[in-house]
Amino acid sequence: MSASRSPSCPTASTPLSRIMGNASFVVLEQALNALCSFIYVPWCVQALGLGGFGEMLLLTSYLSLVSSVTHLHSWKALLHFATAPHERGEAATVQRLAAVAMQTDWASGLAGALLGAAGIRLCAPLLGWSPHLATLGLLCTPVVLIMNTGWAIGIMRLFDSFRTTTSVEFAGTCLRTLGCFIGWKTHQGLTFFLLVWCAMQVFLFLLSTLSGLHLLRRRLNRRFSPVLLWQGPWTERGRAPHPDWATFWKFTFSVSSGNFLSALTRQLSTLLIGAWLGAAEVAVFRVASQITRALAKPASVLTPALYPEFVQLRDKNDWRGFRKTVLLLLRGILLAAGLILLLALAAGAPLLDYMLHHHFAGGRRLITLLALSVLIDVATVPMEPVLLVMNQAAHVFHTRLAVLFLYVPLLYLLVRQDGIDGAAWASVGASMLLLLCFWQRTARLLRKMHARMRQIPPLQAGDTLP
Repeated sequence: MSASRSPSCPTASTPLSRIMGNASFVVLEQALNALCSFIYVPWCVQALGLGGFGEMLLLTSYLSLVSSVTHLHSWKALLHFATAPHERGEAATVQRLAAVAMQTDWASGLAGALLGAAGIRLCAPLLGWSPHLATLGLLCTPVVLIMNTGWAIGIMRLFDSFRTTTSVEFAGTCLRTLGCFIGWKTHQGLTFFLLVWCAMQVFLFLLSTLSGLHLLRRRLNRRFSPVLLWQGPWTERGRAPHPDWATFWKFTFSVSSGNFLSALTRQLSTLLIGAWLGAAEVAVFRVASQITRALAKPASVLTPALYPEFVQLRDKNDWRGFRKTVLLLLRGILLAAGLILLLALAAGAPLLDYMLHHHFAGGRRLITLLALSVLIDVATVPMEPVLLVMNQAAHVFHTRLAVLFLYVPLLYLLVRQDGIDGAAWASVGASMLLLLCFWQRTARLLRKMHARMRQIPPLQAGDTLP
């Protein structure tokens, strides 16, 4: 959120216009990524076969799960605490917070790599992995070290550089598409395609890091000193620019715990379906999920654009604008839901057949169920940032924990009864429960904003709404 934003700029006149403007870059990125996936997924299926492609998905899903559950979401803490200092021109504080975010990413990456290797050693037989697949997994595990670049994402969003985020992600997708094309043309096997995936992660890490450092130097007019990386918040010099580290870490762990459970719910289903049904069914389920999520991307990618604007509205005590923005977003998302469902019904099954390169008899039913689950998830898009900004991270964590505990046994029962259709029904049930719980707390906050928007005192970053 650049301090140099002009008040007269029409695209920055209202929070909603800024959200839509920033979201347009993210929508473009996701649209390009989805287009590329429709290109490289069929190449992977043709080269590896449905079973081999499913094995690749099992392994990449496991590594993504390990990275997600160990990743402390430093970018949210960076936005939460660095927005006000940046607006006040306190470059030293912003740099200090960025350095701590870097340390957090690297520490969580190391923990993820160690946990991932231990998990493969212990759980590969339980997940139904062959010794060859387990060995490939161990060889790929070190890439988890560099999969966490939250600090760079936070810097890009703090400075309203959503265009940079889009460019970085699209460049990584282009690299993967090129690698898959080479693998398809030269008839490569599973090892080569996993190498392409790992190379994309390394490329994204390097590009994100360089972009983040460049933005820090250009926007703050001062070079980032590597010395800051060795001055942790536990040292006297490290504490100096921003003394409230207890609140910083409490917030970081709170928001990360909610995302940990979200990632666990999303990726665990892939691993469990693979263990219970086999790699080929995993391929069908994941590709169908990918299609429905691609159709819903224009609405679901609002989250990165929502969070910085909600933080700014909170810091300005603009509760009228806060409430109005949330309600407008909810209305727009509900209107878009019907169109998304129609698109899924019309184009989902043919796309599934195209990407799998053979006809799947239950494709339309599976796509419809997964589209319904995705639409319910999309309805929660404005709610979670509201809850996090208003210091309701504990509620987000407890809700996701309860949903996860209900989801896993439900998934087991329905998969055993109806196969991958049962997995889709379990997704619908979990999404609906999450929506109801989030809406109950969000509605309460909106009512409080409406009743006391002229009476409440200014909120600080660590306060909650009275």
